[in-house]
Amino acid sequence: MAKIPGYERDANIFAIYSLLSKEDFFKGAEGNVPQIITVIKNILEDIDLDSEREISESILMIKKEIENYHDHSSNSNVNDLLSAFSCPTNLTYKTIRSTVCVKNETMKNILSSYD
Repeated sequence: MAKIPGYERDANIFAIYSLLSKEDFFKGAEGNVPQIITVIKNILEDIDLDSEREISESILMIKKEIENYHDHSSNSNVNDLLSAFSCPTNLTYKTIRSTVCVKNETMKNILSSYD
């Protein structure tokens, strides 16, 4: 795995966290934010950005949470985000962020504002 510079890695994590903080963007038809969004956000909040191991483990934890998540959403924003995290080749926040940007133009605009 190629090493991503710390400042770039931090920026990718912050951008994804900021996207998750836009709760209205992820609300379902009932007006609720799916629990999986809160779970992912909580995992990101707990990362020690100085620990490459913790950063890598957080991605694996998120993938496992998504794998066990069975309340699939009709919200395309949620589905696009979960799909990006679930992709087996997405093992860094950079690749996850890139996949989200390709899948969803609105999320791309939000994530791009954190460059």
